Amino acid sequence: MIAQKHSFRRAVSLVEALVAAAVVAVLALGGLAYQYLGATHFHIARAELAATRAGQLLMEDWKGAGAPNLENYDATTLEVGFEKPVAGDNGSYVITVDGIKLHLSLSYEDIDEDEFAHVTLRRLAVEIQWRQDFGSGDVDDDDPSIILTTYARKGRD
Repeated sequence: MIAQKHSFRRAVSLVEALVAAAVVAVLALGGLAYQYLGATHFHIARAELAATRAGQLLMEDWKGAGAPNLENYDATTLEVGFEKPVAGDNGSYVITVDGIKLHLSLSYEDIDEDEFAHVTLRRLAVEIQWRQDFGSGDVDDDDPSIILTTYARKGRD
């Protein structure tokens, strides 16, 4: 009888194939999660940038309107898209920027008064809020917001 030499080729076992598949699946899920979070944070950053720009525009125009006009300021005169959500509601505006509906609220408070110079220091604030899901409906208290604040002097009227 002739002895035959068997040459064994190294093959991939089932266990090795399953381990390799599991590693590839974990890497793929990690990549998808990273992509999802990156896209989500891109939308959040875009909304924050749009809100800050709209708020800064409104704040600078409001401050530039002059002290006697702070109470009667109307942002719709800018003609860049600011609208009043409710007729007669002074200080609240809505604008859509990059497809994101922003709700802006203006407020002021007299901080200090110099009676000798007849000048009042006034804090001006603009709160910008948008829906967390970037929808077009009304905002809730838990939706994101940015508050911009500056100070202006109010002299004699």
